[in-house]
Amino acid sequence: WLLSLLEEEKWSKRLIVAINFPANLKVDVKSEIKKYRDRGVHFLKIHPAMDGASPDSESYTLQLEAAADLGMSVILHPCCL
Repeated sequence: WLLSLLEEEKWSKRLIVAINFPANLKVDVKSEIKKYRDRGVHFLKIHPAMDGASPDSESYTLQLEAAADLGMSVILHPCCL
């Protein structure tokens, strides 16, 4: 339901939404990221500590490349305290 708020004018300029795809998610990353971008998501968030993955995971490379191709910004969140 959060993404539906982006369709409402009063929220579309106020919400800054990021999406996180876990490193082990088996999907076509670029098409999935594009779906969310087309719905108003502004950022891709990469969070290896939350995913339990290595920061140099090939999955993150694919995600970064997809975000760059789609003109999206990326938030890197490398650890949790």
